[in-house]
Amino acid sequence: MVDIVALLISYSSAGFLFISTSVLLFLWKDYYFIYNHRLLFVIGLAFSRSLTEFTITSVLAWYFTYYGDKLVMSAILSTIQSSLSSLLVILMAHAADSYFGRLRTLTFSNASYVMGLILLLLFNPFDVKWLLVIALVLISTGTSGAYVLEDVLKDLVHDIEKPQDQDETKSRARAEIWSRIAYVFGAISSILWVATDAVGGFQPTWRNSITICVTTMGTTSIVFSRGKKYYRQGELKRRPAKIFFTVIGNRIKKLLKCNSWYLLI
Repeated sequence: MVDIVALLISYSSAGFLFISTSVLLFLWKDYYFIYNHRLLFVIGLAFSRSLTEFTITSVLAWYFTYYGDKLVMSAILSTIQSSLSSLLVILMAHAADSYFGRLRTLTFSNASYVMGLILLLLFNPFDVKWLLVIALVLISTGTSGAYVLEDVLKDLVHDIEKPQDQDETKSRARAEIWSRIAYVFGAISSILWVATDAVGGFQPTWRNSITICVTTMGTTSIVFSRGKKYYRQGELKRRPAKIFFTVIGNRIKKLLKCNSWYLLI
């Protein structure tokens, strides 16, 4: 009975995501939809990140629990990863806009993501504690690059648009619809085939799921790095360090407030 309910929930979730995205695409196809082969190297990376998020990073607590840790400690480790990722988002954005550019920053984020997943694949997370810390930092660095990827997609869409058709609202919507397509197909692929509780006819293990995510992320990252000739970023703008540290401080205060209930455990 439980398996039937889980199956219905999984298929319902995948169906809802697919139908809602299809309806959105149909309604926006004439006004907001735009296509060019230059978008593919970014869309593929967005798909692999979505697949990995739904398969691994969003359920890290269950991964740690599977390897023998208590649920509470697993939840804390998962929260540490997501909180660290939230902080690194600011650092990534600052580095992308002020120092290294979005492509280099995103390439570094992709490499960190893949290396973090490889550590999870090769080692039991609790056999070597310091490797677990490194893996969490690498994965957090990887997930924090998601917003930089969105900026790259927006820039590409803006470059592809005809001069007479350029509009900030349209550009943002056109980038968003491609981002949503990649996100939804990554989620559906995870639910049906890749996640450890996938309903697509076989039961993959954590090891197999991570292997698929590493392969997908690695392949799309290589394709992404080959597509750098299609992307041009505007001039880098150095922001005052005071602004950066102020934003970091505010984010830390917010995270401490949100996660303070863990101190009661």
